[in-house]
Amino acid sequence: MGSAGKWALAVWLAASAARGADGRVLVGRSGVHVEDHAAAATQAAQQAAEKDLLRQIGGLAEELTGRALPPRQCWREYQWLVQQPGVRKDFCRSQELKDYGTVVTGTYRMELPDAVLARWNARLEQAHRSWLGLCLLAGVGTAGGWLVGFVLLALLDRWTLGYRRGLLAGVAVVIGLTLTGSVWLWIFATCY
Repeated sequence: MGSAGKWALAVWLAASAARGADGRVLVGRSGVHVEDHAAAATQAAQQAAEKDLLRQIGGLAEELTGRALPPRQCWREYQWLVQQPGVRKDFCRSQELKDYGTVVTGTYRMELPDAVLARWNARLEQAHRSWLGLCLLAGVGTAGGWLVGFVLLALLDRWTLGYRRGLLAGVAVVIGLTLTGSVWLWIFATCY
């Protein structure tokens, strides 16, 4: 964890302890206008409130680590947080009659104890270190792969006595770019 992230976590935990709080409460809320079906409006409000909660989880992760989480990783972290002991997640629904019709409001309330926040922060830092290690490994592998490819290209060129140099170079570049692109796309697709 960077020194700024450690300092921010320490200040936040100290402030939580000073005000007597035992963790963090996130609230995701959304309202949906009821057109025809109240059940469909309730489901839409619940989904929108959950999306708002995911946005807040991403904001909290950025507050703790200094790095923004992509939406896919926010979803994974949300699933991990919900399974932790001591975390409470509640949903409540309310209806309000407005001038223009009924509005269904869905609210998710998620309580995260300090112990879970500390474990989560460590988990986020470990995930980032793993991703950086994978990128470093892929970078070294990419450079090594291109070097081996050029050596093989030189050997094939010598074997064909230079008569197929253009064809060999074209095929080698296409294969090299395809392999490099697919490896890096896989890294970013699985991690983000």
